[in-house]
Order: sequence, then structure tokens, then C-alpha cells
Amino acid sequence: MNCALDTGDEQEIPLRGGRLSTVVRVGQTVRRPTGPWTPAVHSLLRHLERAGYQGAPRALGFDEKGREILSYIPGEAASGDTVPSYVWTQQTLISVAQMLRHYHEAAASFTPPASAEWQIVDIGPKEFEVICHNDLAPWNTIFRDGSPVAFIDWDLASPGLRVWDAAFVLWHFVPMYGDEKCSRLGCATTLDERARRARSFCDASGFPPSKSLISAVIQRQKRARQRIRTLADQGHASYVGLWQSGVGEAILREVAFVEANSRALARYLTEEP
Repeated sequence: MNCALDTGDEQEIPLRGGRLSTVVRVGQTVRRPTGPWTPAVHSLLRHLERAGYQGAPRALGFDEKGREILSYIPGEAASGDTVPSYVWTQQTLISVAQMLRHYHEAAASFTPPASAEWQIVDIGPKEFEVICHNDLAPWNTIFRDGSPVAFIDWDLASPGLRVWDAAFVLWHFVPMYGDEKCSRLGCATTLDERARRARSFCDASGFPPSKSLISAVIQRQKRARQRIRTLADQGHASYVGLWQSGVGEAILREVAFVEANSRALARYLTEEP
């Protein structure tokens, strides 16, 4: 149960789901720690607001404690070991795929400020296609009445390739986890079912089904693990805790699953329905 902290005129209510930072709700706003990347992320969020994209919070500036202020989006993120069953429905997968397509359409016209700093840099400034979210997963998705309505936690946003975001959705919403983890979470447990869901994502998102999508999943899994380990080794407390929780070994198991089944998954994706 969330407990409210009295901070004078308003109460701070800790929000669940933040794996790497302390996030609180104050009235109809969310307050989060900032970093050198925050101005660039706010510039992106303001562009999305101007473009009419509804699937992201609004950037509202900073408070007296130096935290960023974002609009509060009613609903719940799906985090923790007990994930609601609605996360794994076909409709959720299709809705998330459509939300991603609409995001990339809205972000396509965004030009990052010349002074933009990003938390991660995985591609050259002249090679990127779009600003990627880079962490599209149930814990960064707000659900309302069992349906996804918005993506949150944009701190890892940075220039990248559209397929990187698609790979994250395939990884965490199909999901491309091993059989034991899928069984524990109550999601797709057979390879055929996961392959069908991957094809459904392609059909709903507009991403051409191809072998490169499966390769991108493996690449982003390995990159995510490398990033977590590097930041943990550098002493960043939140990443130290994440690494010590066993996330590195968990990602290796997921890499092993996708690599072992990459040909079958790719073959299903590229077959004519």
C-alpha cells in the first residue's frame, strides 16, 4: 500500500514500478530525479504534445527540489513478479504495436536540439532514424481498465533505429522469454504461440516481418545487459542493485532462448499467412 508523505501543502505518494529511481505523485503531476539528458527528453515530450500524440506524459518543467515535473497519467504500470493477465492478451499486443507506430510517426518530424545530451548513445548523429524510447516493456506502460494507454519513463530515449523499439516490444510483450519464466508469468509458453504473436505485432505495427527483427531482439538484449553491467561497475547505486538482483543472468537466459529458436521464429515471420 502506498503511504503519503506530508510535504506541506501537497502530499507525495510513492509510485510503484520505478526500478531505477524514486518516483512520486504530487496532485496531478509526477516528480522524478533529473540528469543531463532531461532537457533533451523534455524537448521530445513537448514535440509529441504539439504533434497530438497521446501516449506519453507532458513535460511541465521542474520543481523547487530540482525534480522534473510530468503530467500524471491515471492507471497502473505492470511491474513486479505478478503481472496482470491482461498484459498478455492479443488486444494488448496489438494496442502496444499501434501505440509504437503512432509514436514513431509523431517523432519522425522531431529535430533534437543542437545541445541535446542523451543518457545512452548507440548510433552516430547522422545515422539515426528516430528518437527511440529504448525500454518499452510492461513496467513502462500505463494500463487503464486492462488496456495500454501510454508509455512512461523516457529517460533512456535517444537517437536510434525504429527496429530497436520494435525489438524491445517483441522481447517483453510477445514475450521472448524462456519457457520457465513464461510459465511463471502466465504468458505464451509454446514457441508456436510466441511466433504467432510476433507476426501479429508486425501486422499491427507496420514493421515488415523479417529475419532482421529476430536479430534485432538478440542485439538489444545483449546491449541492455552490457549497459546495466557497465553502469553497475561504475558504481551507480540503482544499477548496482539491479545487477545484484540477477538481471544479468536473466537476460542471458532470454538471449539463449531467442538464439536457440531464431531460425524457427524467423521462418514463421517470413512465411505467407
